[in-house]
Amino acid sequence: MELAGPADRLYLRLWNRLPSDAVTVTGDEALARLWRENSAVT
Repeated sequence: MELAGPADRLYLRLWNRLPSDAVTVTGDEALARLWRENSAVT
């Protein structure tokens, strides 16, 4: 899986602060969904 986009959007997306469609996702979108559902800021 690959996420592509401007650095600020990638950073916010990885911290679940933007929706999935804020960046380009190629490959297995199930992996992106798994990250979104199970990652948390602690």
